[in-house]
Amino acid sequence: MSRKRSIFDPIIEETNEPVEEVKVEPEEETKVENKEEIKPKRNKRVRVEIDNLNIRKGPSLDSDKTGRFIEKGSFEITEEKNGFGKLADGRGWICLKFTK
Repeated sequence: MSRKRSIFDPIIEETNEPVEEVKVEPEEETKVENKEEIKPKRNKRVRVEIDNLNIRKGPSLDSDKTGRFIEKGSFEITEEKNGFGKLADGRGWICLKFTK
């Protein structure tokens, strides 16, 4: 008595044709010269030392202002460029000259 086929049963086709055997060789190990460890980039925390610090659209004094911090505080930056730090919250860039 044969059992009912399940959807989880593999489908096997029978054939009378000869089957070619294929030998699979393991791949060669790739050697890497000057291997450097990749470290995840960490945000940097800076402390604002002045009461009025402008937030700018880009890393330049020529960039438009998008706001300002009116109190001293601590902030996270994700990138540094031209002496400016990009705020992690996406609000813009601050001049790092006024931070520690």
